[in-house]
Amino acid sequence: MKIKRRFSSAVEYRDEASTMAGTAAVFYDGTPETEFELPQTVEGKRAVERIMPGFFDDVLGKDVRALFNHDSSQVLGRNAAGTLHLRVSASGLEYEIDPPDTQLGRDLPVLMQRGDITGSSFGFVIGDQQIVEESDRFIRNLTRAENLIDISIVTFPAYEGTTSTMRSSIDQVLLDDFTEAIRDSRAANHGSPAAHHGELSSPPDFNSMEKMRLRLAEANN
Repeated sequence: MKIKRRFSSAVEYRDEASTMAGTAAVFYDGTPETEFELPQTVEGKRAVERIMPGFFDDVLGKDVRALFNHDSSQVLGRNAAGTLHLRVSASGLEYEIDPPDTQLGRDLPVLMQRGDITGSSFGFVIGDQQIVEESDRFIRNLTRAENLIDISIVTFPAYEGTTSTMRSSIDQVLLDDFTEAIRDSRAANHGSPAAHHGELSSPPDFNSMEKMRLRLAEANN
């Protein structure tokens, strides 16, 4: 099982309700703005990833934590405790957090109101995905999540890290992950008709969680 991380720039503090709210994931709606393109190419082709509507349907009842920067020691809420509220809308996965009366819970709203903290992220495990190979690009459609690990408010959404080393490390993790998905899809569909018509469906990913944790830690250091 391998935990994935994806980012968005959509979080705010709602002073009237004293909640932190945002969109952790945006569903693909047919427009380029709702898909993510890797900065590198794969086998000389563009690599595009899409989160499809329905991706979270099987995991909303899971026990999910809200964290700061994916740090399990920095807990902001939990849906089982009623302090994290998750909702799937037509546009994506939305959340609201009732911040705790802790130093972190008091500091984050101030930083968000100042505009210092603006990013959201989520950690998940892929259940089902589909790789489509076109003449000029690979498209990775994420169709079903097996697990939703956490929702996080993050300091660096997407590629807004302060150093080129951090961006390069995160880029490499995403590239390796995408390449592995293509390889697994080809192996699963070797000799099948789908393999000759551009569509490669991938089985659930049960690779080493610890390996990805270590690589993500390296990317964020």
